[in-house]
Amino acid sequence: MIVSLAQRKVIHDILAQMLIGVNGNPGLLFLYDGNKELGISKEDGRFLRDVMQAEGLVRNADGPNQNHLSELTTKGQSIAQSPGGYWSYIQQQVEQQEQQRKREDEQFELNRQGVAASVSSTRIAKISAWVAAFSLVVTMIATYFAFQANADANAVNDRLQKLEAQMQQLRSK
Repeated sequence: MIVSLAQRKVIHDILAQMLIGVNGNPGLLFLYDGNKELGISKEDGRFLRDVMQAEGLVRNADGPNQNHLSELTTKGQSIAQSPGGYWSYIQQQVEQQEQQRKREDEQFELNRQGVAASVSSTRIAKISAWVAAFSLVVTMIATYFAFQANADANAVNDRLQKLEAQMQQLRSK
């Protein structure tokens, strides 16, 4: 239920009046059919009673004669008797909601940073994989050229040994 600031002021006044009560009975007040003392119409009385019941401040105290009395709950009485009354209670609720929103915003920011870090590390991992693949290809090419150079050196060395053997044969003759 959306409750205006003016309606919250009336709830504050209602709770203060309920401490006095009806006919010397503290904690009771007629709200269902409105309240002339507080300037509350029938429609407003029913709406405000529903709001206060939803907040746990009052309960329906209808007896067998269905007199539409509202009765303060323990929570309602505690709020009405507290310094600042219902206004302080509403202010505390607003502050708690603001703190909850800040905690949720902080948690969202932490989650966002975690996701950003994961994305960055994934990018780095991809780059590392590409570098490793490139290094493997370069190593394979270098190994091939080294193998070819070694094979060519072995061929030259074999040819040189044959030539030396032929030269020795020629000298010995």
